[in-house]
Amino acid sequence: MKQIIFLIGILLLLPLANAQTQVNLGITPDSPLFFMDKLLKNIRLVITSEESKINLKIQFLNERVLETRYIAEKKPKFIGKALVELKQSTDDLIKETEIKPKLIKESVELNLKNSKIVLEGILERFKNDNNTNNDHAIAGLKIAIENQEKKIDAIENNKDKNKIDIQINGNIAEVKAIINNQEIKYKITSTNVNEILTDISARKNISIDTMKNADVEFEDEKIKVETEQGKIRAKIEVVR
Repeated sequence: MKQIIFLIGILLLLPLANAQTQVNLGITPDSPLFFMDKLLKNIRLVITSEESKINLKIQFLNERVLETRYIAEKKPKFIGKALVELKQSTDDLIKETEIKPKLIKESVELNLKNSKIVLEGILERFKNDNNTNNDHAIAGLKIAIENQEKKIDAIENNKDKNKIDIQINGNIAEVKAIINNQEIKYKITSTNVNEILTDISARKNISIDTMKNADVEFEDEKIKVETEQGKIRAKIEVVR
């Protein structure tokens, strides 16, 4: 009960905290209440449907970009923390993008490009200050920009690629796949890889030969089905 009352009290204080930090940004990484911002974001993700989750993560990324710009302009000594939060948000978004259709990947790519432009602007500001105290921030910004570039390249290289992820747990297989830029997710009562791939083939009207090679490599608990160029990459993970 005390924990609930404490949480309600913190929530009531949030508007005040927001006003003290930056009205349009909410709680920024320099605030001692920043952990509450992250907590509330995690709660929103938990209660958000899978279909809407990626849009929410895009929103969170853009918020982190705004926070980084604010910190750079107003409280540069906290730029390191802001960049850490930005990287975490970026990586989280990219992970969510792995099994998504082309249009969604393009939307994520556009937001990443915009965030990179903002970071480059911040970097130029720090460089033009000619202040040796900015050296650490400049190094961090360069790393952040490089990270955004890598993520943009990764999306660009995988927008048109089909992908299948299968996780087998007990006698149930959970299938997540992109076939011809269409996302499918479902569960099937089977532990036979060929049977599962046959089911995907029937659902999406695509040849099994395009989904796998003859060679299957076993590595610990994972069975990796490697594919040649032009074929679908499939990853099968057995959970024991």
